[in-house]
Amino acid sequence: MRLALVMTLLLAASAARAQTTEIQTARSSAMGGAFRAMAYDNSAVDLNPAGMAQIKKADFAASYLRSVEDPATYAIMVAIADSLTNNGATGFAFEYRKVKIKVPGGTTLNAETQRYVTAGAYPIVPQYLSAGFSGKYVQSKVTGEKGKKIFSSDFGLHSRPVQMLSISAGFDNLINGGEPEAPRTITAGAALLPFRWLAVSGDVWQDLATDPDEDHLGWAAGAQWSPFQQIALRGGVYEEAVAEEFRERIWTAGFGLLSETGSIDYAMRLTDKDSETLSHHVTVSVLVF
Repeated sequence: MRLALVMTLLLAASAARAQTTEIQTARSSAMGGAFRAMAYDNSAVDLNPAGMAQIKKADFAASYLRSVEDPATYAIMVAIADSLTNNGATGFAFEYRKVKIKVPGGTTLNAETQRYVTAGAYPIVPQYLSAGFSGKYVQSKVTGEKGKKIFSSDFGLHSRPVQMLSISAGFDNLINGGEPEAPRTITAGAALLPFRWLAVSGDVWQDLATDPDEDHLGWAAGAQWSPFQQIALRGGVYEEAVAEEFRERIWTAGFGLLSETGSIDYAMRLTDKDSETLSHHVTVSVLVF
């Protein structure tokens, strides 16, 4: 009973406010997480592995995310993806996430999660269609409870039928998909890129595992505007796939400073009620070669 209470509180505090369980960069976070169809940075390793094959590059990214309300709630991520030295693409990502939660009675619980993801992608039809597969290991621990270890996997597709349109589809957590840390989910995304300086994207995902009697449809929408070659401005909004009593609309915003050798990206999240800032997220990306 206590474990069920803890997990409910964790879902309420982290799922509704933490922007999905996938590992993301600040670039993706600033667009509300609506990045599955774009997936041209290291977010693709976990969001949509098929997206890694669309751009020929090899880069490394490191991120830090911190809650404004409670500095003891934070996440650290590192990821590397390589689609330059082979016909397909490979990637690895790791995230350590810590959440501090106050429960009724004044008790404080600490939840720690470690996520390891390895992914590969291959262009079925070069420049038009690619498929990707990932394996993941999730280790979580809540104060006073026995830790959990979960093995799972994702499958994704990415297509760019025309230059201005990019689409994606995926099935997350094919194995052991009944866990709150890795729910079995169907995902889809689309992005319009009518100009070099503008991108508009949207994602939807349906949680199939948590509670069949509840509506667990999540969605995200985002946009990126690049008025200059070295600057990108981003914004977005999303709602998580959680029960109605925990559902909250979150707005996001951020920017990127771009160069030929890498980028620095920043994202922030705000509530839709009082525009209170929830978190800051910074990612530094470097082209390996």
